[in-house]
Amino acid sequence: MTLMYERRGDTVTVKCSIDGKVLAVINEDTAKGWDIADCEHFKWVRISVPCYYDSEAEPDICQPAYVEQLKKQQLLRVDDGEYFLILVRGGGE
Repeated sequence: MTLMYERRGDTVTVKCSIDGKVLAVINEDTAKGWDIADCEHFKWVRISVPCYYDSEAEPDICQPAYVEQLKKQQLLRVDDGEYFLILVRGGGE
């Protein structure tokens, strides 16, 4: 199971290679994304930017073990300002 990327200028469309569903449209220069969607094979998880960079700063809120697991599983990261959206494999593997 892989991702497909279609590039037009500085915009990249990311699709599931199995069902063709658009998972995100991302500006390559800014890493900002829109049209964020899950499919049966992939899902997005939201995490705050401070927790992503320093999960030990507030362990009760950030759950360091969970953050480290997400980083290992991440296929793609999109910045939406206060949060990162992390693409991981979903339940339909």
